[in-house]
Amino acid sequence: MALRLQRPVRTRRDPLHAEDRFQFWVTVGFVVIIALVVLILVAAVGIDYYNSHIKPVATVGGASIDRDRWDERTRLTLFRLSRAEGLVREQMAAGLLDPQVGATRLDQLNQASTNAAQASIDELIDLTFEGQLAAERGISATEEEIDAAIEREATIPERRRLQVIFVEPGAERGGQPATGDPSTEEIEAAREKAEMAAAELADGFPFAQVAQGYSTDPSGDNGGEYGIITGDDASEDPWLTQVFELAVNETTEVVEGSDGIYRIGRVTQILPAEPQLAFLDRVTQAVGRDAYRDAIRREVVSDELRDSVTAELAADTAEQLHLAEIVIEQGENEDEASGEGVIMASHILYSPNDMPNAAAAIPEDDPAWAAALAAAQATVDRLRGVVDVDERIAAFEAAAVAESDDPGSGAQGGDLGFFSRDGQYVPELTNPLFDDPELVRGDIVGPLKTSFGHHVVLFMERRAPTEQRIASVVERLSVPDADFAAIARESSDGAEAEEGGDLGWLVVQELPEGSEEIIAALPPGGVSEPVALADGTHFYKLLERAERPLEPDQQALVRQSAYPDWFAQRKTEATSDGRITLDPSILAPSTTDETTDQETLP
Repeated sequence: MALRLQRPVRTRRDPLHAEDRFQFWVTVGFVVIIALVVLILVAAVGIDYYNSHIKPVATVGGASIDRDRWDERTRLTLFRLSRAEGLVREQMAAGLLDPQVGATRLDQLNQASTNAAQASIDELIDLTFEGQLAAERGISATEEEIDAAIEREATIPERRRLQVIFVEPGAERGGQPATGDPSTEEIEAAREKAEMAAAELADGFPFAQVAQGYSTDPSGDNGGEYGIITGDDASEDPWLTQVFELAVNETTEVVEGSDGIYRIGRVTQILPAEPQLAFLDRVTQAVGRDAYRDAIRREVVSDELRDSVTAELAADTAEQLHLAEIVIEQGENEDEASGEGVIMASHILYSPNDMPNAAAAIPEDDPAWAAALAAAQATVDRLRGVVDVDERIAAFEAAAVAESDDPGSGAQGGDLGFFSRDGQYVPELTNPLFDDPELVRGDIVGPLKTSFGHHVVLFMERRAPTEQRIASVVERLSVPDADFAAIARESSDGAEAEEGGDLGWLVVQELPEGSEEIIAALPPGGVSEPVALADGTHFYKLLERAERPLEPDQQALVRQSAYPDWFAQRKTEATSDGRITLDPSILAPSTTDETTDQETLP
């Protein structure tokens, strides 16, 4: 019997078992996919949360400012602006604030609200940096100081109702603001106008009447009624200081602001401070109690740092510079192509039938023309009979106000300003003046006939083209031992020309913007190169440099600028070396590029 190997018996795979294993791995795959999706979603949420809350938008000396803090500051800023808007509307509704002035303030608050986010990050950067500077000096805020600051903000401060006279150089009465930078003559004219207003007030004229006659602010048309102001209003500190020292019905002196506007104020009502109901509940709802206290703490530290630095830097004496200047203003209405320069003159117009716009239609043989000529000739004869030039000019201006048929220039004493030969005036008026090189200040010309009538002209000044005048001054100053004062008397357009351009003793804060470094580098007796500023070309001579007692207005100016200058210098240094950075992606499109990396603040 043959032996055979038994074939192994193969077990048939259970088809149901295989299907279970397949389903298992499918399930595992789905679980893995779901887990990955969840992880991706969690990561996305985390990244979004990081970007929305934790990601630094700025760094200051190693300290980060995240978006949550930025958002808290923005909400606080908007809360304060909303509160201010509510107070303005309450004052307008109660008749305590002139509607036009109120509308202007509401526009300003609305603009500030639009820029609240950008303003808030700027404030946070400054407050954080100030906190670091304060820590170096051992300055901090106690809980009692924070509580006192909160109580002050929760109180509506003392308010005062005012009548005002504002005189802005280059602006017209009735609220038309100046365009561009005012000339030296416009600044001097504004100062004289403000002093004339103050003199009339001192003589007993009603404030409303004087305001209507002199103020360039819109409130002038309403007798100077300006409405309510508070001590923390954004205005000129020296003027506000005077305002809040006055009793009812008392008036300030003329105060020149850093914006060049001359201000006079009269207190007509004093409203005492009063608590604002539910303030803490409202601010807590807006930003949260802890965030609000932290913001107040930073602001208290900032104020104490300011006080510390100001007390340290503001002394009774300071280095002062005795300066003289020559100013060549850019020729107004100058026709550079003609090369003739400009002339300043005034006129009195005698029109037939006192109707300048209808004069061209009146026949030349009409007796009205002869009557106008006779009146003009009589004025010429009368004025030429005044020997003293200054008295003649004053008499001319008075006659222009009383008799001129030109409604525009007549009220201004006939002033036509500077004009070129082919400028805004008819050639029958300008040609005789440009064709006569012998004319000098105070000469009476005419009568000159135009289509408007007969003109009596007062010649005031002839100016060569601006570039020619500048070149002439440069040439004269280049002569050894040149007499700066004599050149200033003959050539300068500045208000101090008659005094040889002497500006007196000035502190650094009084120097014209853009000239500080040039003047500071001058040795005693040194003369600067031409300095192009907004109002013209300046030449400076440093007469003396000395430590001198400060005048009251200088001391106020030094105190006002001491801290801002000190802080700005340190912030600039910190920005330059990268200790202060700002994420450019949060900036307005017009102020950043397309990169998203952090960069040093501009």
